Amino acid sequence: MKKVIFTVAILAISFASCNDKNKKEDHTGDDHKTEQTTTDANHHHVADTTENEGTAIKQSATLSPILNAYFEMKKALQEDNLESATKASEKLVTAIEVTQSLLKEDADKELLAKIETDAKELVAGDIKVKRAHFETLSHNLKALIKSVGSDRVVYQQYCPMYEQKGGMWLSDEKDLKNPLFGASMLKCGMTQETFNPEA
Repeated sequence: MKKVIFTVAILAISFASCNDKNKKEDHTGDDHKTEQTTTDANHHHVADTTENEGTAIKQSATLSPILNAYFEMKKALQEDNLESATKASEKLVTAIEVTQSLLKEDADKELLAKIETDAKELVAGDIKVKRAHFETLSHNLKALIKSVGSDRVVYQQYCPMYEQKGGMWLSDEKDLKNPLFGASMLKCGMTQETFNPEA
């Protein structure tokens, strides 16, 4: 029983420290500095500041409909809004179907097929299912953005607390709003990488 109480106490401290870190985050206006969190073996979170110089990608509007629907989905999940998340999921499936004929490379088509599989699961699932497929979809969308390009700056963000292994998502804004937890841990996480479209 003591072990159970101790484990619960450690988890509570971990959640609290993640939230406390974000409340104390230093916004200096420097786009190249990102406050990050690392996790040690005891699940305690330690603030760590690293340089995020960004990654250059192609300037392209090919994925624009997909990105619009994806970021609408992200917003719905961060707001715990199941109805809006379902509508955004449906838009995402439609956007994927429209984009299929625009891709030329087989590898890109394969990535889009994986994204489509998760997007269809997003339509029917409850909010927990939506978040799980959204996280998986985010990895494939990141790879597709790196290959095809984007019409906007995209931030790769990460929460070390998600499903005890960590979870990643993409954002069109630098301000951190966690779609994997929503209101319960909205500010928990960090920006890992910035993708900057260049002509």
